[in-house]
Amino acid sequence: MSEVLLMASRVVLKERENLFWVRVREGMSAAAACESVGMNRRQGYRWIKAAGGRIPVPAVASSGRYMGQEERLRIADLRLGGAGVRAIARDLGRSASTISRELRRNAHPITRSYRPYAAQKRCVIRVARPKPSKLDDRLLAAAVEERLRKNWSPQQQ
Repeated sequence: MSEVLLMASRVVLKERENLFWVRVREGMSAAAACESVGMNRRQGYRWIKAAGGRIPVPAVASSGRYMGQEERLRIADLRLGGAGVRAIARDLGRSASTISRELRRNAHPITRSYRPYAAQKRCVIRVARPKPSKLDDRLLAAAVEERLRKNWSPQQQ
């Protein structure tokens, strides 16, 4: 029961933090934004300090295709509660193979425990753009150009 209350309080706090940043972006002072969301102004200054003194860029709405921080936190909470892969998948509305892959890909190499913040960080690094092109290699690019001029298809070697 306490786990459910803890999750609910995290969600409420995150919603208030998001609303705080919306108000600050609109031009409100930190103290006024805290007052408008029902938080002590010290908490607003903690959020500002945690953001490195800058107003964070609002997150782009997720398409639902990729896992986000909230889902990773939920996976970690359920895993610590003893839930299996299929139970976690049902709770999140995802495939069991997706959850299994997430747990395997982002487990700590020694303890094999799932670490949601490290998982999110790895995901952000993997997604980083621009990525180097395969045709940055001049020899490969020249070979591709030559064969395209000869009207070769990509399957021909």
